[in-house]
Amino acid sequence: MSAVIMALANQKGGVGKTATTVNLAGVYQRKGLRTLVVDLDPQCHSTELLLHDSPPASKSLAAIFEEAPEFNASIIKSTRLTGLSVAPSCYDLAAITMEVYGRFDALRRLSAFFRHADVDKNFDVVLIDCPPDLGIYTLNAISAARWIITPCQPEAPAITGFSFLATKIKTTQSFGVNVEHLGVIITMYDQRVSSQKEWVSNIMKTFDRRVLGQIHRAAQINDAVDKGKLLSEVDRRARPYREHVRVAHEIALRTGIPWQEDPTEDAENEPETGEV
Repeated sequence: MSAVIMALANQKGGVGKTATTVNLAGVYQRKGLRTLVVDLDPQCHSTELLLHDSPPASKSLAAIFEEAPEFNASIIKSTRLTGLSVAPSCYDLAAITMEVYGRFDALRRLSAFFRHADVDKNFDVVLIDCPPDLGIYTLNAISAARWIITPCQPEAPAITGFSFLATKIKTTQSFGVNVEHLGVIITMYDQRVSSQKEWVSNIMKTFDRRVLGQIHRAAQINDAVDKGKLLSEVDRRARPYREHVRVAHEIALRTGIPWQEDPTEDAENEPETGEV
């Protein structure tokens, strides 16, 4: 089976994109799938969470965006979790952004790296963490991915930004790239806020079957990040982890990711711990 490559993208920041990316990766890793997180965000949050540090530019994805790119598979690093790897970011990505636009084949650098690193054969699932914009790194992700997923907080700015992303996806498709928008994940949902309930209703009507699930706002998610851990390492009976399992399962059903049922994690009716 070829790797299922997905990019999590939203022009709006602060929608829980990185937390969703790494915690979905944690679910797939628990399922025994060879999972790769690709951190294209110069803020390096995924990298620092999985490696507890960001590497020098020459050992990070910055190397593939240089004038003379280095498509070295050794950029990909193993993490503390068996079967979960990361292609790390570094802060230099932010410094070279404007230069990258002028590079040869600038929009296909990530695709070229995937080919050189044999990502399609070495991994089952690839999750690309995009920066909160539609710049050169996000465009690389769209060109390299098979599926685009939009984490979307139930608020107007997060939803409005999707129209710009949709335009970029269509433009990329017009160049013959086989990429599609898989759907949205409702994130950071606080059902105590009446306006958020209304926006969830709007999202459900707008995207209908393309809603992949919802993840409630929870202190446990932030606490895990502060501790440098994934939800799968903290409490797999708690609501936040179980919600990520359900979303990961829905994505698997739609993309062909193999899914091994585990009664201890997949049961819908077991009591959940945790808070909204």
